[in-house]
Amino acid sequence: MSKNIDHLTIGVYDDIILPSVLSVRLQNEMHGRDDDWSGTTDPAKRRKIQNRLHQRAWRRRQMMQRKLGVASKDPDAESEGVRQGSRGPDTSCSETSEPPIDLWLCLGDVEKTQRSLARFEDYAYSRFLEGSPRTDLLLTLIKFNVFRALMANDKTLGFVNQWLQGEAISPFFRSHDGKQAAVPTCPANLRPTNLQLTVEHHPWIDLLPDPRMRNNILLLGDDYDDGPLCHDVVDNRHGKQSESLIVWGDPCNPDSWEIGEDFYKKWPSVVQGCHRLFKATNNWRIRRGERKLFPDTLCIPR
Repeated sequence: MSKNIDHLTIGVYDDIILPSVLSVRLQNEMHGRDDDWSGTTDPAKRRKIQNRLHQRAWRRRQMMQRKLGVASKDPDAESEGVRQGSRGPDTSCSETSEPPIDLWLCLGDVEKTQRSLARFEDYAYSRFLEGSPRTDLLLTLIKFNVFRALMANDKTLGFVNQWLQGEAISPFFRSHDGKQAAVPTCPANLRPTNLQLTVEHHPWIDLLPDPRMRNNILLLGDDYDDGPLCHDVVDNRHGKQSESLIVWGDPCNPDSWEIGEDFYKKWPSVVQGCHRLFKATNNWRIRRGERKLFPDTLCIPR
């Protein structure tokens, strides 16, 4: 299934339903309900709202630059210049420059990962403002969002990016008190299960929003290599968008996540019995006008 978005034809994950870094910065400019374009199905209306927010952001930046004595161009003039190919030589996101596609995640290099994420965020956002989205960035964008979601859960748990270290061991396993039960204010879905407290594992597993999924992974045993699974979740160099998880909202809430169809086929033992994820997946697919992926019988607790 595909949808026509402006001059591009892409898959079902268009900018109406795909939560992304492209939206994050504009969301900071929202002042009320009239500025919220989420759920707006009319492309013209959605673009009008986004343009208004972009203008607001530009005016705010211009005001800050005036205070610093720095001149700034009109955003419309900048956009026109881009369309005419009149970009300056220092512009990093020209038509001829290559996007920072490889995020290098799950490789244990914290600094390299963070630099790569920052480069991709800047690149994707600039393409969005130029009105030149690239379909080949979609998989990277989906996994970028998942990565950011796991980073948010990492912060909630107070792990300070330990999950980005290749040989790290979960603080839940290392601490006899379950890191004080992950702090009393920790969302219930992220609190460690008994298996997380008793089975040695990498902390990236602790960041997944569904306790049943975390247990499923740990039950696979010591001989199981969770590296390929990690790659499918957050590394854009592996798999395709349907082999991914997708996040739409609060990262610690299973209802905000969706299981890609091919991800389910590839990792059935990982998502077995995850009824909340199944139900959430169906809900997100229905919102896009797609068929349910899971029968209703699998979407209720057993």
